[in-house]
Amino acid sequence: FLTPQFTMFYSRRISDPRVATKVTGKVNDYSFGVLFADNQTSEADEVFSVIRLKRDIFQNSSIGIYYTSLQQGEERNQNLSLDFSIYHKNIYTVEGQVVYSYNKGMSRNDNGMYYFTFKRAPDAGLSCGLNYIRVGNNVDVKTGYVYQKNTQSTDVFTGYSWRFKKKRIKKLYVNIDGNLSTDCSNMITSKGISFISSIDFRNKSSITSSCYLSRSKYQVYQGSDLVWTDYFFPYNGFSFRYYYNSGGFIKGYNLDLTYNQEGVYQDDYTRVENGYSYQVSAGTTIRPKENMEILCKV
Repeated sequence: FLTPQFTMFYSRRISDPRVATKVTGKVNDYSFGVLFADNQTSEADEVFSVIRLKRDIFQNSSIGIYYTSLQQGEERNQNLSLDFSIYHKNIYTVEGQVVYSYNKGMSRNDNGMYYFTFKRAPDAGLSCGLNYIRVGNNVDVKTGYVYQKNTQSTDVFTGYSWRFKKKRIKKLYVNIDGNLSTDCSNMITSKGISFISSIDFRNKSSITSSCYLSRSKYQVYQGSDLVWTDYFFPYNGFSFRYYYNSGGFIKGYNLDLTYNQEGVYQDDYTRVENGYSYQVSAGTTIRPKENMEILCKV
């Protein structure tokens, strides 16, 4: 029941089923899933219907169709999705998904969600990618969930990785990423830039660090509607991670540092205030058996 980007169905919405059935399987290149549930509520019962069909293509790719519906009394929500995932030579990735959401009594204008990504990620050399997401203002997927409405964002990144044969450093990777987000009327809601670097050493240790500088508006509830805040909040931070893979009974050690400056939701998501968070943690992974791992963290 998974798709490349949008959550069409969230099983925890079925909290008290009166009747439910689920069938999944695969025949040759076709995978399928069917779910039906009659969920009891304090009001009218909710009737969930979910159908998923996916076909494998090429060597490691697929195309699929997804349908979900929820009926409660006179209210009905229907969602239809088409998606594809194409992988080539373990380097190139192209994915996309289109969703249309239909609700009784709601406008059918601007009721779509769109996702497209292209990524080139070799083990060494130039990497690059593009990611685009758009969610219309009249989208309401009641069988799943949507994080934001009335938004569209574009991410572009490029990076380079080097592999070394005889040096202490085994692999070095650097990356820069730029983001611009707007609402569906092209009003800017966030923009920022981020940097990532990682180093793999021959002694089986690694260091990964990142930092980002951006500013963003937030969506808050105004009655039952989601609206953008009138002003921007800083959205900055950095992270650092050190990991050592020792092997054996004690598999590895790690140290993590993070700091974030961002907006914090208040009063049931009706307003936002400036805030920050930080975390320092250390841990070790123990492998008492070949098929068992235990993570200890403080």
